[in-house]
Amino acid sequence: MKTRLPGSPTKKGQTALLPEKEMPAYLATLSPNDWKPLFSLIPSIQGKEGLGKWRSPRKENGAIILPHICFGKTELKFLKLVYRMQLIVGFNWSRWEQGRKLVKRDVSDLDILTLLKLMTAIVRSDRYCEGALHAAIEGGVMLRILMAIRLRVEESTVQ
Repeated sequence: MKTRLPGSPTKKGQTALLPEKEMPAYLATLSPNDWKPLFSLIPSIQGKEGLGKWRSPRKENGAIILPHICFGKTELKFLKLVYRMQLIVGFNWSRWEQGRKLVKRDVSDLDILTLLKLMTAIVRSDRYCEGALHAAIEGGVMLRILMAIRLRVEESTVQ
């Protein structure tokens, strides 16, 4: 039996993503405990533990195998969690110019929806630009996003 990767098409050919306009209502249903599995990955991401590696090009049985990323356990767990928790936002991430600017600066002042849109843009872009997710984790971008989300969740429980 072949396993379906997170974010791959369902039987109807569609990826089950919540539309952006439905995300605020959905996020309001999540308790701080619901976020714990995602936040439990922060130490691994911070320590760059369990990350994958780029595989070098090689010839195998007469075929040329191009360089590619092999995700590690942390990246795979992260992907499974964000899809299972329905944190990938359904929006036109590839045309979201604001996101290209936001990702380069301090993100700690952004709201959860915008942070999830940044995360979505990185995760979804990895499908077209192999290594985007790995680079975001290794370069600290995903850590900054996760830390900011955790801060927003903690702030919402204080109110």
